[in-house]
Amino acid sequence: MDAWIESMIGLLALPKFGLSTVFIVAFISATLLPIGSEPAVFGLIKINPDMFWPAVLVASAGNTLATCHRPVTSNTASASAIHHAWRQ
Repeated sequence: MDAWIESMIGLLALPKFGLSTVFIVAFISATLLPIGSEPAVFGLIKINPDMFWPAVLVASAGNTLATCHRPVTSNTASASAIHHAWRQ
């Protein structure tokens, strides 16, 4: 397990991938894992301060797309349950 974690950290290393890493971390943090994307954004900005706005925009896009992707089924189920309860 430790080798897998180290390989994932090596794969997502910020200096090598940059904005794609920020996008993936932001997307995953909004859907699968309860982690924050702020450390990835901060790390990229610390390495390259000129990437402030691109990093913020890419992280926002990742969070937004993940949020749009996640609630489709849960909102549909909730709306159906509310409608069913209202009709009774």
